[in-house]
Amino acid sequence: QVTEALMDRLGYSEAIARKMLYGGGLSIYTTQDARIQAIVDGEINNPENYKAAYLSADYRLSIRHADGSMSHYSEQDIRKYHNEELKDNYNGLYANAEEVQADVDRFKAKYIAQGDEIAGESLQTVIQPQVSFVLMDQRTGEVKAISGGRGEKTASRTLNRATNTLRQPGSTFKVIASFAPALDSMGATLATTYYDAPYSVGKKSFRNWYSKFLGYSNIREGIVYSMNIVAVRCMMETISPELGVQYAEKMGITTMSDKDYNASTALGGITSGVSNLELTGAYAAIAAGGVYTKPVFFTKIVDHDGKVLIENVPERHQALKPQTAFLLTDALREAVSGGAKFASVKVSPTGGRARVPGMTTAGKSGTTTASKDLWFTGFTPYYTAGIWSGNDASQPISGGSSYHKDIWKKIMERVHEGLPDPGFPVPDGIVKVQICRKSGKLAIPGVCTNEPRGNAVYTEYFEAGTEPTLLCDRHVKTEICTESGQAATEFCPETADGVFLVVPFGEGATDDSQYTLPPRCGLHGDLSSVILPPGTEGGEQKETEGSVERESTSWWESWPSWESRPTQPQPSRPSWETKPTQESRPPWETKPTQESKPPWEPKPTQESKPSWETKPTQESKPPWE
Repeated sequence: QVTEALMDRLGYSEAIARKMLYGGGLSIYTTQDARIQAIVDGEINNPENYKAAYLSADYRLSIRHADGSMSHYSEQDIRKYHNEELKDNYNGLYANAEEVQADVDRFKAKYIAQGDEIAGESLQTVIQPQVSFVLMDQRTGEVKAISGGRGEKTASRTLNRATNTLRQPGSTFKVIASFAPALDSMGATLATTYYDAPYSVGKKSFRNWYSKFLGYSNIREGIVYSMNIVAVRCMMETISPELGVQYAEKMGITTMSDKDYNASTALGGITSGVSNLELTGAYAAIAAGGVYTKPVFFTKIVDHDGKVLIENVPERHQALKPQTAFLLTDALREAVSGGAKFASVKVSPTGGRARVPGMTTAGKSGTTTASKDLWFTGFTPYYTAGIWSGNDASQPISGGSSYHKDIWKKIMERVHEGLPDPGFPVPDGIVKVQICRKSGKLAIPGVCTNEPRGNAVYTEYFEAGTEPTLLCDRHVKTEICTESGQAATEFCPETADGVFLVVPFGEGATDDSQYTLPPRCGLHGDLSSVILPPGTEGGEQKETEGSVERESTSWWESWPSWESRPTQPQPSRPSWETKPTQESRPPWETKPTQESKPPWEPKPTQESKPSWETKPTQESKPPWE
């Protein structure tokens, strides 16, 4: 940053800027906090913080052949040698330095011929997995500590993985590119729900890290439990990939392009990746009430005469509304300290291991495919920090995928020693409302509170003016036959109340779909299941296993059976005892017209109601009435 400032603001060439930096007698006032930097260095380089350790080789070899020509090789050629000739599933990682040297010697034996000589060779081993860490004050943008990697530093200006390495950000990007734009500019709320079910965009199918689908889930839950389907549906159904990219840029991500206008951006699957510094800066904007401040490493540059050459005033702008920033902060707080999701299967928050004892903490984890990149970016009322871990050559990480959260917690716990916990302030324009989590609408007492899995009602924060005004339309309360467990009919002898869910048609099996309204009772679905009271025409009855035994024959049973029915209609017999014509067929034999539909299809008219559906007249009363 100092070199760039000398070039941009004072017009120096790069060569002069570097000369001034290293030998021009300048005084650079840095933002670094020596105490915090020492804490970061100590934890990053503590081998006890890592479950596994390997070595990779940084190798260069130049060979001068007998004819004077030159050949140059690197560790990439060693990989090619293994993959194409040895075919031994080589992954570029070694257990110790001896293994590295043995492999290099084998490679040289293969490629150095008689008469050749080594013109140059260098070999350095690099401990893996690697780490980068950034800690900054979200209010000022000042970077208080930074680590570009673990292991002994053997040279100046070596690779800084915190600033110069781009990696896929994984689920940390859901908040930036999907949920933040939805809340900030599209009228969505933390209670806005999406159906977590199998979902595809074009030929790309998406799935969740927990390998299940949980049904209706809102934006808060999408953040807390890192729900992929919720994030993708939010991007594709509420905002757009273009708006997601725009918000990422507003929050300081400079590596976005039009190639990122796709659904995968919601999950951090972006073309170029991000640096830890920029990702931490984006989360610092959320922590600072929506104000983005570009991270800075120095405050001023003074020459040898004491003259101030540059005052480094950081770039700053409002990236999110204060209300949006608070809503995201509260959801990110729950991602660290919340409980299991409201579901019949256990899905826990993804950031619990990073919670700082005695200090309000918010943050989001991120993991890419095969655990090639591990992230946790979060903040307290004082500082925002981001950690990345992975292998430099993107090999899958072995030995666990949560150790980076433990490191983040250890650093932040030590940094905050002795500081009071003020919590996160609630800005003006925020209201609280009790809602149903399955609909995002006002809860119905006795219905949403009596969901089969428990109480689906909770209190949610809203930006004033976005709170719901309609009642829940996802829960249904109905009577259930206690004998069959199905939806009761008017003929079921005993019923009880039950609460069920209305789910989208054709979305596949989810945790919610097992609680949908059951079908109409099959045991007591029509008149044949009715137990006639004693003394009615038809004689005495007694119930046997759900059917009715009668001691005398009812008048409607005196007609011939279907098997013996005549081929031609008999005028003296009722139409349901004969093979009906189009005019005489009962409604269950023909596709009903408006006049002939049975009462359970449309709402019947007075003329079409059967006798048990209407108040009968004297002429139409059957003998049992």
